[in-house]
Amino acid sequence: MPTGKTVTLEAGAYRAVLVSSGQATQLELSGGLYELSSLELGQQARVLCLSTCELRIAGGVTLAEHAKLGPSAGVNPGEVRISVDGGGQQGVQVKPHAALVAHLVARNTGVTLGAHGIIRGRVIAVTVAIGPHAILNGLADAVEPVVDVADSTSEVKTPPPQPEGSTLPPPNPSELAAYVAKQQAFIALVKQRLQNEWKPLPPEEVDAARTELKETMLEVQP
Repeated sequence: MPTGKTVTLEAGAYRAVLVSSGQATQLELSGGLYELSSLELGQQARVLCLSTCELRIAGGVTLAEHAKLGPSAGVNPGEVRISVDGGGQQGVQVKPHAALVAHLVARNTGVTLGAHGIIRGRVIAVTVAIGPHAILNGLADAVEPVVDVADSTSEVKTPPPQPEGSTLPPPNPSELAAYVAKQQAFIALVKQRLQNEWKPLPPEEVDAARTELKETMLEVQP
């Protein structure tokens, strides 16, 4: 779409969607189901949902620096849902200082959140990589987790590097199995809620799951 313009897009099936760079460049989604081959936002570009909308993306999603994807004013963030299949290993790229506000499921790929970037909403992905000073506000579950889901409402920090040549002893097999089982149960609980019309998790269930995960993670520390 042209730079510096506001364009409204009705629900439907589209090929690759590229929103050009520019602070005044804005793509407005009127609401409903959008099926895209890929979605790319240039620097400072915006894609806003004017009402409840669902994006199903076959390829990848890229938000360049300072771009924003999410609800418009007056729309609940939970009404924006994005499902990414990640064909071609493109994944979801949220570049530095960009912001994504939505429930996000990356079925076969990972999510990368750049430095000072923001994701607000649930995230389920194969991997979740967090840059320095990035903020993930919501629940995050990954097959290969790199995010502490026990305290994801605060700033997520990358783990400190290990001294060169150092090695960590392997955890106890039974404790590791217990940790994996509890994590899988938590992921299954979130997925079930996402499939059930994306209703929010009751606070008591979230707190209980986080407490169990945190305690188990502490137990398997060497």
